[in-house]
Amino acid sequence: MIPLLSLTALADVTPVLDAVAADHSGITVIAQGDTILRTTSHGQRAPGDSAPPDAEAVFWTGAISKQFTAVAAMSLVDDGTLRRDQSVASLFSELDDDALTLGGAVCTVERLLRSTCGLSRLHGSPQAYAGITTDRGVQRDFLADIAQKPLLFAPGSGHHDSNDGYTLAGLMVSRAAGASLDAVLAPLLAKAGLSDTGTDPSAVDGFDDRVAWGQLYLGGWRWAGRWMRLGPRSPTRLSAASNVFSTASDLIRWTRALHHGVMLSAESYAALTTAAHDDHAMGLVVEGEPGDQVIWHSGTLEPHGYSTGLMWLEATDTTLVVLNNQSMSLPPGNATRLMRQLQAALTDGAVNLSVLKATTEARQAATLQGATRALLGPLLLSAALLTVWRAPRRGRLTWVCSGVVLSLGAVMALTIFSPLSPQVLGLLVIPLCTGQVSRLRQTAGQPLIHPDHRLGERIRLVISGLLIIAFALASVTGPQVLWAAAAMLFVAGVELWRTHAAATGAVESA
Repeated sequence: MIPLLSLTALADVTPVLDAVAADHSGITVIAQGDTILRTTSHGQRAPGDSAPPDAEAVFWTGAISKQFTAVAAMSLVDDGTLRRDQSVASLFSELDDDALTLGGAVCTVERLLRSTCGLSRLHGSPQAYAGITTDRGVQRDFLADIAQKPLLFAPGSGHHDSNDGYTLAGLMVSRAAGASLDAVLAPLLAKAGLSDTGTDPSAVDGFDDRVAWGQLYLGGWRWAGRWMRLGPRSPTRLSAASNVFSTASDLIRWTRALHHGVMLSAESYAALTTAAHDDHAMGLVVEGEPGDQVIWHSGTLEPHGYSTGLMWLEATDTTLVVLNNQSMSLPPGNATRLMRQLQAALTDGAVNLSVLKATTEARQAATLQGATRALLGPLLLSAALLTVWRAPRRGRLTWVCSGVVLSLGAVMALTIFSPLSPQVLGLLVIPLCTGQVSRLRQTAGQPLIHPDHRLGERIRLVISGLLIIAFALASVTGPQVLWAAAAMLFVAGVELWRTHAAATGAVESA
């Protein structure tokens, strides 16, 4: 018989929730079985709505999405569509049979779901493969990148939590089932009684009136939809690693159904919740021994402004749901910290309220981080414009470098502030590059570095070089843009060589 949570244990969570009240925006729910024992909410759900989010408010769950993808995959194992030992590469016509192998070890369905295939992070931008769930062209690009990237280790020999691995897992489910991930999840969600969970906002009645807007910290909480043009529907273009939305009520029902045999066979559930490396199972973290396990996962969407946590305490059949519409950069917005302290309060553990405090130092660091995210594009574009500011006379080399910087800066700013994919934005580099090459032709006869402006020219070149390195390291613009910049450098180099050769020939003729 499951022991009931004591009134003392429930009272012990009050100091934890009070510690975050001043800076917290979101909802925290504690349930035992099907019974909700406590609901606490703070902050605002959306601009113009002074009420805090409730248990029916819709949140984007971030990496909690992975357990939905894993359950969908294991349901296909149950019906015979997939095998746990099946090679992942065999499910994709775009991949060679020996893709995702190393030292004779193969990336199988089970290893992919356990994040033990050795897949590394492909790209730093969350928009790098935007639209991948439906766009076959983006899927081909992603699979080509997956095939070319060396594995970090032989499949099965280690663990590396890669979002790209679960992006691949989502595609695997779709390809194997011949249907979208949403279609595979639909009967599972219906079994669990979920009506406000999925990846398609149009399937939820009144989505826009119920969804929580994400927030960034910039000296205070600011709406990401206004500062970053990352509105409450923007995560729809993300992958199966982070594109599921849900409510606190639905997550309680989901957890109840998952851990009580509603959705998977006993064998598949055991595989799903058996940790193999560092307490990691399939889209879940599993701690403790059977009968007293803690099964959980957290999620974050940056810079969209969401931080979430979902935990099940086996001994008391207790579910903790923490859904914050805040960046995790400031401690009250960090759902994992809050969830862990709630867990400690409910299990007679050591509660440390200091980790939840928004200190002055934490506020300064969060402001810097938020400003970097929100203002990086405009700042770099401004620097790029200063670099190409017209001078009375300019060397041709400066035109080349400043042209690259301007192109990258413009596309970086557009990437951050536009919902368009990097593939489309990459095309915008072409007219910018063409314009710079045209300008280069018009400056035929000028030296590489103009003798009248040696110091100024060299300063511009140094700034240009540093900005190009910054763009490359940030990788926000996407590989297409960097390739376009490389192409521009090549064309400009050829043009420099041709005009230099022509000028040298003219001197010799004279």
